[in-house]
Amino acid sequence: MTSRIALNDEPTAGAAAPAAPPQRVRRAAWVKGTTAVRKYVVLATQAPGELPPLLVSFTDYSADRAEPLKTTLRTASTLEHAEQQVDSWQEENVKRGWKPCSAG
Repeated sequence: MTSRIALNDEPTAGAAAPAAPPQRVRRAAWVKGTTAVRKYVVLATQAPGELPPLLVSFTDYSADRAEPLKTTLRTASTLEHAEQQVDSWQEENVKRGWKPCSAG
């Protein structure tokens, strides 16, 4: 395995500089009662060529379900495409009884 992966912390010759950390572009969260949360986050990856320009993460948590945590990760090539995915998800998943959660 070590013939394929370097185990030292020394940068190898010609290695690319580490990519900038992703930046949060947009996010929102909703709560229902005291045990359910739904949220999304749109991230700009800041890694040209290595990753898609935008990642959209959706999280749905409900302590009362058999599978309490559900997550989905999608990619988008433009902010417009990411916003379409968010709008579609929001329309389908944030209905009656969900209250916006303040960003705290």
